[in-house]
Amino acid sequence: PHPPCAAHVHELASMAEGSEGILEHFVTVLDADGNPLSIVNMRSVTSGHLLFIKKYIEKEVQVPFFKQRLLLSTAILGDDHDWESLPKPLTLTLRRLDYAQGMEEAFREAART
Repeated sequence: PHPPCAAHVHELASMAEGSEGILEHFVTVLDADGNPLSIVNMRSVTSGHLLFIKKYIEKEVQVPFFKQRLLLSTAILGDDHDWESLPKPLTLTLRRLDYAQGMEEAFREAART
């Protein structure tokens, strides 16, 4: 699948704005520059953890979930964070990592040998 074009994401967002309550079911994901990358429909999701959103982004934008960091404003959100506890409408920022988060110690050990 191809990542959605910015015009399509904006169109979906503007359609949703006029529908009361519908925005609470969608998560908008922006890149580091504030450009829209994806809109995730959470209406039929069984798991409310952010790892689901990361795996969706992986399919949409071809960024492996382990190389993603999701932020709410400046707060880093963990994979097990429950999206339902976050403010609605929800807009997250995707930071692409050059390495797998949580592997810092393994990289330091490998560099020592």
